[in-house]
Amino acid sequence: MVRFSLAFEGDRAIEQYPRFAEIMENYDFYSMQIYEHIPYRPAWPIAFHTAKYTKKLLIGPVTVPVFLYNPLTLARNLAVLDELTNGRALMGISRGAYAHYMTEDVDRSIKNVLKSITLLGALLSGEEYRKDLGPTEKEKLRWLAGRNIEVYVGTSGVKLSALASQLRVVKGIVVDNLWNPTYAERLRKIINEASTEAGRTEKVQLIARPFTMMAENKDDAKRRIMPILKEYLPDLVGKSPMLAAAEFTYDELQVPKARDYGMPLELMENFAALGTIQEIVEQTAVMLKAGVDHVCYGHPLSQNPIDAIRLVGEKIIPSFV
Repeated sequence: MVRFSLAFEGDRAIEQYPRFAEIMENYDFYSMQIYEHIPYRPAWPIAFHTAKYTKKLLIGPVTVPVFLYNPLTLARNLAVLDELTNGRALMGISRGAYAHYMTEDVDRSIKNVLKSITLLGALLSGEEYRKDLGPTEKEKLRWLAGRNIEVYVGTSGVKLSALASQLRVVKGIVVDNLWNPTYAERLRKIINEASTEAGRTEKVQLIARPFTMMAENKDDAKRRIMPILKEYLPDLVGKSPMLAAAEFTYDELQVPKARDYGMPLELMENFAALGTIQEIVEQTAVMLKAGVDHVCYGHPLSQNPIDAIRLVGEKIIPSFV
């Protein structure tokens, strides 16, 4: 079954998020995801606040940099969000962007992501995660256990996609700015092979989370999203193999910030859903055919995000569900 979600940046007034969630509840959206991008408002309090206004949406922070929180802190926050939503919490973990904002050097390695995910899975399942914990300490943490929470790993890399797909706690691989069907096909194959090799029977989701700009025409969408892509892509895409699949280089992402220096449309179309609502429907169909089974349209959606929510709910979702 195809799933559709929306992701919001932490750059808005806090009271806007419940309004977005209430409108989403009128349609068949799967989840509301909050980016945990370090320069903006933290995703956890936004998720806690907004969750009170939802009845069916999954909700939670994505994709949390592995170096930002200890796995125990993540598990405790996630368990409370799961209680607050009656089992509708979600969360993603990634190597993380914006590490240069941190006050000290951090560990962004694949090894650290896998370790964090493994410990999180142990905490949420009630398995032993420290040999030196006594019976009393284990009993105090029992409230964390027994939760079947939607946990994703965020990456566009082949190695982490494969290794994370083998972990039982991981329900999906989420790829920011994935809008290239050729690379989606490659990731789908890698995820399927890795999860099968690990003996997993449930399908691991491939979640495309492209930046999105809906507009009256593609030229207008391109003009509006260009400064956003120029700001974000060097941090979020970096030297990902998605670039090679799109036949571009990292240097081509590093265009000057000047307003009159543009990105080629061919580059933007690899990382963002943009154009009229009908054009985005057509782009979505191509991505689903390539093996994506969950699309999360992301920042900034359009000039008017409320209109965008309604357009996705009324025009895109009914085309595929």
